[in-house]
Amino acid sequence: MKSLIKHIIPFGLVIITIMCFILSINYTLNLKKEKHTINIYFDDENMSLSNIKSIREEEEKKENPVIFTAWKQESKQSIENEELNRSIEVTSILVNGDSSLIVNGTILFEDDKEGCLIDKDTAYKLFGDTNIIGKKIKYKDRELIVRGIHKGTSSTILMQTLDNYEGNINGITLYKGKDTNIKNFITSYGSSNNTVDNKIYYNFSKFCVLVLPAIILICIEFKLFKKVLQAKNKYILKSLYIILILTLLIIFIKAINIKIPLEMLPNEWSDFKFWGELYKIYIKKIKYFLYMKKYNIDIFMIEYTSKVVLFSLISLISFFITKSIIKKDFKYFKKSK
Repeated sequence: MKSLIKHIIPFGLVIITIMCFILSINYTLNLKKEKHTINIYFDDENMSLSNIKSIREEEEKKENPVIFTAWKQESKQSIENEELNRSIEVTSILVNGDSSLIVNGTILFEDDKEGCLIDKDTAYKLFGDTNIIGKKIKYKDRELIVRGIHKGTSSTILMQTLDNYEGNINGITLYKGKDTNIKNFITSYGSSNNTVDNKIYYNFSKFCVLVLPAIILICIEFKLFKKVLQAKNKYILKSLYIILILTLLIIFIKAINIKIPLEMLPNEWSDFKFWGELYKIYIKKIKYFLYMKKYNIDIFMIEYTSKVVLFSLISLISFFITKSIIKKDFKYFKKSK
């Protein structure tokens, strides 16, 4: 019985390692599917809807305008289904522009002032069903028609701002297209210190996912290197091991496909002042990212990234435990022999 359990435990740990690794890849791929957007946050600045309209007019005059959506988040807002006499508290996001830059799912177009989007959780609470297209919701003094389900954070309703809206905007989400000049837009209307590129979530998740394959590769490369040293005068065998080492390394480097942004490269590698300034800029950005107020449009990405970190960590722990058990069993088998 004990020997059976001894064999079951490593097998179970291998299954856990593989399953958690697959889940972390799945969540990373979901983040990759997200549109490449950049958020500009107006934490301490007054950005009104009239300012947004002016910016939009200026951009429309350009040959390659920046596509963007402005948004305002309001917490603890009551919405009501008068037909079933149900009301719940949600977070509302007022948008000015295409909703698909904010959340995935059904699109709420800029001119649709009577429509709204809700999440599955809110749909069940208000209607007891997700087949809710065309249903009506009351929000403050507005009667809104549900256009569909969005795939963002739960307990969130999206609607377009009315033309007479006088409140301030919390942020702008920009679509990073190939031909658009995002840098000029940020310089003109925002601050690079209050800007977050949403690709950071995918890049960090990708790094977490690659840790386990990198460790496995290091273990294999180390074993192969030992074989090279043991081969001594067996030159053909030694050459085969070296070729295998280099092949595995090249495959891994090609698979991870690392791209360094041009702004991170100096004109001369000996330009130490450039590296010092770049370090300060990125430390400032990281600090802002960690301590900034997190909105519902950020929480969705953070939740996915957190799941990648969790499953990657579990897969790493279970891999090392499995490796340790197998190593002990192998040593015991050699001694008994």
